[in-house]
Amino acid sequence: MDALKIQLQDSPDNDNYYEFQVSKGYQGGWGSTWTESLTPGMERGGNGAFLLSDNLFDGGTYDVEVLVWPEDTTEVDFRIEIASISRDKYLFFKSLEALYLAEDNPFAEPVIVHTNVENGQGIFSMENETEIIVE
Repeated sequence: MDALKIQLQDSPDNDNYYEFQVSKGYQGGWGSTWTESLTPGMERGGNGAFLLSDNLFDGGTYDVEVLVWPEDTTEVDFRIEIASISRDKYLFFKSLEALYLAEDNPFAEPVIVHTNVENGQGIFSMENETEIIVE
């Protein structure tokens, strides 16, 4: 595995939530790639992304490591998208992942998908995103 390492600097006294998405770049554009993370606190979210809450490092720095299949980077680039997301988006994607994992399992507990839309389903959310290209 190749490791993509990122160091986060968290702002104190706020509950902060982060989303990490890694894509692989070809001549024709960007596509998804297999990723894994053994960093404590990292959880799977929607669309192959990882979610992280600042509960472990509130106000400090935190080293995040995302593992990808080894590639010859003379032909392939990696794009790491790091987003500061709202609590609602964090809870929505965690509950959506739990729903997908419980699908077709007759022994799984029912999953309630998080929403912040009155009389409906889904979320309203804003985020701030940074993009890093690894060539």
